[in-house]
Amino acid sequence: MDFPSDAELIEKFRQGQTESFNILVWRWQNRLLNFLYRYLGNRTEAEDICQMTFLKAFQKLKRLQDTQKFSTWLYRIALNQARDFFRRKRNRPVFSLHQTFGEDSDGTLEAVLATDSQPAPDVNLQHKEMQVILQQSLQKISEDQRAVIVLKIFDGLKFSEIADILKIPEGTAKTRLYTGLKSLRTVLEQSHLDKEVWKS
Repeated sequence: MDFPSDAELIEKFRQGQTESFNILVWRWQNRLLNFLYRYLGNRTEAEDICQMTFLKAFQKLKRLQDTQKFSTWLYRIALNQARDFFRRKRNRPVFSLHQTFGEDSDGTLEAVLATDSQPAPDVNLQHKEMQVILQQSLQKISEDQRAVIVLKIFDGLKFSEIADILKIPEGTAKTRLYTGLKSLRTVLEQSHLDKEVWKS
């Protein structure tokens, strides 16, 4: 059985079949929630912003011109909502970095988080300690760099997709990733974790 594409569901929605939007939510909510959770570092806040994202998407979907780019459009709404949240909140939350990286990642940070299927307790504790320091370190680099790192390393998006979401040139997205990782390494050096994290 062939499932309808996002574009087909959007067309049905525009024809008055509002239940088609429910399928879009079902299809994208977990991935979007994971993105927001990693970006915000708080499950409850991520859930709230995820709901707000889909509400705005419901309100604006009929005006979306390129239905083939629904996913990047949805990410853009989510990211804008998250940025608005950061502006309203004086103390920014930490990232959650315990999720695995997308297969598109270059493995730069993966060595820190990779664990055996049944890691020894001392190894597990060591990884948790490094995750806390990584979370704190990510808060010390620019928001623009953090956004690209989360989108690229965690969600495994292509640079072209990241550029579309952030409305920046693809070259700028690449520069932000590499300068962001460089900035992160500098911060980690202060925690004496750089040799652990930046293994070749």
